[in-house]
Amino acid sequence: MTYTGRAAHAAAAPHKGINAGDAATIALVAIGLLRQQLPSDVRLNAYVEHGGEATNIIPASTLVRAEVRAAELDVLLDAKRRMLACFEGAAVASDCSWSTERAEPRYEELVQHRVLATIWDEEIASLGRTAAARTPLTGGSTDMGNVSKVVPSIHPMIALRGVTGVPHTIEFAADARSAAGDEAVLHGAIAMARTVIRAATGDSRSNLLTIAAQRESGATTVTSAK
Repeated sequence: MTYTGRAAHAAAAPHKGINAGDAATIALVAIGLLRQQLPSDVRLNAYVEHGGEATNIIPASTLVRAEVRAAELDVLLDAKRRMLACFEGAAVASDCSWSTERAEPRYEELVQHRVLATIWDEEIASLGRTAAARTPLTGGSTDMGNVSKVVPSIHPMIALRGVTGVPHTIEFAADARSAAGDEAVLHGAIAMARTVIRAATGDSRSNLLTIAAQRESGATTVTSAK
């Protein structure tokens, strides 16, 4: 989102300016308030990428980057509509003009294929791991969701056993380089390879061919759209 106002000297003639920085500030505050009224799995995130050039100049232009995450596409679109209303309201309040453009492709929700997922669970269990219940994931986004709308897909997760690092942290990066990380990579690769082999042969193959055309009716969405 780009806000356009009018530059002016912040000390000598502030009344001559139209502050694009005010628009960005109002928008971020409005988004913060909006979060209280949205479903618990919706995430709104934004930051000011460009907000001015100097402290004594009222900024004529600001650039805000924002994203919306949700587990289902219709929920995402509604949250996006409400988020854009925050940006529009900020433009009205600050007397700025504004424009918006897509910065990256939309990630659709991920559809897990039940047959493939069941095979994966069996194969990961054969390696001495416990297959956890399929529960909705939050916080992540992947373009594999778009792929899963076209071909049967799974996006399984595998734990690093015996470590405590949380993903997207320095601690997790260290854990990923440990023996537990090596084990997870090998187990994941073996289980996935075995899943592919079983899906391509025997009864599993016929199940896949039968279910592929109806995967939406028997699938679960387990990751977020963006």
